[in-house]
Amino acid sequence: MHTKLNHRHCQHHLQALLAGVVTLALLVGALPGRALAQPPAPLATGRVLLVGVQLQPTPEFQVVPKNQGTSVPVNLAAPGETNGVQPAFPAGTVVLGELRGPALGQPVTLSTPPGGAFSIPPLPLTGLYTIDDIRLVSNGEVLLLGNPSSVRIEVIDRVLVSQVTSRPLTAEEIKERGIVIDQSNYQVVNFTIGLGLQNEQVKVELPMIMPSGPGASFGVGVPARPVSGLSPAAPPEVVLPTLRTAFGTPNVSISGFSLNIPEDPERKLPRLATPLPGVVIIPGNIAYLNQFFSVILKVSNVAPGYANLEVRDLRAEIVLPGGRDTVYGTGDDPLRPARTGAPPVDDPAIKPIRTAGPDGQPGTADDLGVLAPQQSGDAEYLVEGRREGVHVVDLKITGTLHGLPGGPVPVKGRAQGVVEVRNPTFALTFNHPATVSAGEEYDLLVTLTNVSSTPANFASINLLPRSVAGAVLLSAPTQTIETIAPGDSATVAFRLLAQKTGTVTANSLASDGVPGKFELRTAVGELGIPMSPSTLALPPATRNTPKALNDAALALLNQALALATAPVPPAGLLPIGRSVVMEQATSLAGAGQRIGLFEPVPDAARDLALDFLGNNFMRLAERVPANQVRMLERDYEGFDQLLRQSRRGVALQDALGTIWGNAVQSSTVLAFQQDFAEAAASRPRHLSVVTGQENGPAPVVLSLSDAAGRLLGQSAPGAAITRTVPYGGFFTLAASGSLQSQLALVAVPRDGDHSVDLVGTASGSFDLGLVIPSVGGLRRIAFTDVPIEPGGRARLLFIVGGANTSLSLLLDLDGDGVVDQQIAPTTNQPIADRAPRPISAVQLYTGKKDDGTKYGQVVGVLFSEEVTAASVQDVQDIAVTNFAVDANQVRGTKLQPDRRVVLMALRDGVGPYITRTMTISGVVDIQGVTMQPAVQSVPLRPTIEPGASLAGTVRRADGTPIPFAQIQLSQIEYDANDERYWEVVSVKSADEQGRFTYDYIRFRDYKIDALDAETRAFNTAVGRPHFLDQAINIDVVMVGTGAIAGVVQNSAGQP
Repeated sequence: MHTKLNHRHCQHHLQALLAGVVTLALLVGALPGRALAQPPAPLATGRVLLVGVQLQPTPEFQVVPKNQGTSVPVNLAAPGETNGVQPAFPAGTVVLGELRGPALGQPVTLSTPPGGAFSIPPLPLTGLYTIDDIRLVSNGEVLLLGNPSSVRIEVIDRVLVSQVTSRPLTAEEIKERGIVIDQSNYQVVNFTIGLGLQNEQVKVELPMIMPSGPGASFGVGVPARPVSGLSPAAPPEVVLPTLRTAFGTPNVSISGFSLNIPEDPERKLPRLATPLPGVVIIPGNIAYLNQFFSVILKVSNVAPGYANLEVRDLRAEIVLPGGRDTVYGTGDDPLRPARTGAPPVDDPAIKPIRTAGPDGQPGTADDLGVLAPQQSGDAEYLVEGRREGVHVVDLKITGTLHGLPGGPVPVKGRAQGVVEVRNPTFALTFNHPATVSAGEEYDLLVTLTNVSSTPANFASINLLPRSVAGAVLLSAPTQTIETIAPGDSATVAFRLLAQKTGTVTANSLASDGVPGKFELRTAVGELGIPMSPSTLALPPATRNTPKALNDAALALLNQALALATAPVPPAGLLPIGRSVVMEQATSLAGAGQRIGLFEPVPDAARDLALDFLGNNFMRLAERVPANQVRMLERDYEGFDQLLRQSRRGVALQDALGTIWGNAVQSSTVLAFQQDFAEAAASRPRHLSVVTGQENGPAPVVLSLSDAAGRLLGQSAPGAAITRTVPYGGFFTLAASGSLQSQLALVAVPRDGDHSVDLVGTASGSFDLGLVIPSVGGLRRIAFTDVPIEPGGRARLLFIVGGANTSLSLLLDLDGDGVVDQQIAPTTNQPIADRAPRPISAVQLYTGKKDDGTKYGQVVGVLFSEEVTAASVQDVQDIAVTNFAVDANQVRGTKLQPDRRVVLMALRDGVGPYITRTMTISGVVDIQGVTMQPAVQSVPLRPTIEPGASLAGTVRRADGTPIPFAQIQLSQIEYDANDERYWEVVSVKSADEQGRFTYDYIRFRDYKIDALDAETRAFNTAVGRPHFLDQAINIDVVMVGTGAIAGVVQNSAGQP
């Protein structure tokens, strides 16, 4: 109490003293030179206000963070003012105060010059500190006390508090934040599934029936015997009778190999070959997105609300850990910034820390960069997890602290957070049909289960199309799943086209640690036909057909086989038997054989199309007993329905249309149709309608309607093709925009009224051709250069089985339903049945060691149409005279089941070294038309592998030739035990000069046995070709003989 009074007294004393000094100075300045003189009138008047000064420490209260120095300015100022004044003070005048608080054991005296500031050192302990007894002192005397005389300083633990959190982003958040994703952001787990298929191959053999009987020989006349040596030697006496018997036989009898398909009158199942395994391999991978994290730094100003501490320009820099090499940015880092924007750039490492603005929503444009007391701000960093584990991230924080008396102070700090990267783990379930059929589409279902506690974002299952074996991937190779929650699963489907047939009997999964299982389901193919494990195995000749045609036909046949083996046919489909499937498979093989015999592909396709469309339906009664006709007719009906309704049947028609379209380009559509009809005139009747413009497409679409109102073709531009006419096929020969060239073909046309309708697709003209079964045979009607406009219509009415000699095309140019013009045909004439002609004579060579083709003695002759067995002399015990090969002899013929190919056995083999010609005469087709001209020649085409040719002369011991010596050619062969023996190839006579020639021998040991029929002398020559294509000359010389006469004597010289 005493101290306070004393201070007040001193303060008043100092104030009075200062006031008196000032007043006195003013008065003295106003006196005149003489003190007693009367003052003159004032020049000016004014008021001078005298006030006292205060010693003002500021602020009275402040908040300071721990270990942060501060200051307390002390000013001399008038009451109520803050701008200090600085009177002149004697030297040594200071302002003093006593600092007290938790960190100080005893008061600490602070001093500062007048107008200065107390400097407060960093205080290590929080709490309330005071500066007491603030005073102005001069020479030990207190001149003035502070007002207030004490100030408070609250030391707080900190101003800023930071918190780092991280969490994985969901798929939706990844998209919202604009994170750019590419392949480098994915982890990949590889897998390969393998399926073992067991199938049953139904073997289809092309009936290739070889000539047999006494007139045909393929070298089996002499009993085989092991070869003891190859050096020439006279045969043992015991062998000579056998040889003489062989040479004395006019023709050596043989039985050639046969590839006949056994008759199947009771629909017995064809023999199944040994089950063949197949494999389907489907490699792929699971790709899942690396985890993306939101790393959030939250900074709070925890100063009391009454504090005047603000933090401005607050920023933070994230520092990601380095990889195993401890160097960040080298590629093996466990974390890396996400990329955003366009073009993509790394998420910035340095970001401002902001607090929500007036809208109260963080992350908007009005966010503030100032943190007032009790406010928080944050910064978000987008980070990609590259490697599993717990990874530490550092954040360097910088800013400026405002509110301290000493002015802004830079602040900095450091925060750490943890990002835990956990990759999801998966299990796979594959759902696959238990049975697949080549050519059928099916779905492979893959279920991906997330068996981890981590969500899987943007996961994908990818198949590798180029590495899939046994199937073709039809759908997209990648199926993406946006999110799979922990414990959840998702299923995707891949569409595959099977290239193998069979039932799944084994499965396996190889993967990078992903468990999996298989589920097999019953699957049906197109039209509800159950998939069958059986598949057709066709003979090699089938491969001669163009690939697209062969693939389409085989696919249809396998589908038909599946229908034939189905326990119950699907609803809407007629049942079929295996016999029709086998018959059509044989037709396909026969087409391949004929192409191999150099028949033009369009011609082979013509007969194949008629066969598949059921043209033979009308002659079933000629082929099977009466009690089986109806059963085969039902099979034909079922196959026809399948061909018209199935996708595979459409594919077959497309392949045929492509082949014929290429042929039309070098001709015209009308000429193509005429050639088609004339070539098929000897077959059962057919109906065809074709449109086009010369050799290209025309601006119309075509449809054919039968007596029952069923359609074949397009009823309007752009409409789907309708195929409801039985035994009908529809083919596109050419197409270009709105222009089409189309062919409607009915292989079994029914009698009655029919109509052809055409609709215009553009302005132009078209050609229309028809081949109609009419009274007396096929009739050809053609219209050329018929004008048409878009929407215009044309119609032709005709009667199958009628006369059709007076027809008109009804033309409605504008499509209003009113006939504008009737057009007469430019051609209306019967189709002439062509005479048969030989197309080719081709050597047949299978490459097998157990048939008669190996020595080049089998030749096939292909005719342009079906011919009779009698005219090709396919009759037992008859000399062949209608076929001749120069310097050779035809010893037997056999007409093949398609009646287009004749196989014949030659006495000697033919080869590529000597050109030979076959002369043919007297052949008649099945309608009784004879070849014209009656004798024709075709070159004989060799196909056998390289060997050698052989020629020589048979001579007596004196070197003179032996006329008409009998010659036997043999060559080394190997039996089932790999034992060598001489196999007889040919037996014939030398000419009048003793000469013999063999156009071809195999590249192996040969032997010539020669017999002089007059003297019965015999000898053998043995040799071997030294190089391929060698022309060998060898003479067989008989051993000389003579007479010896004399007397046998003893040692004494006596007889």
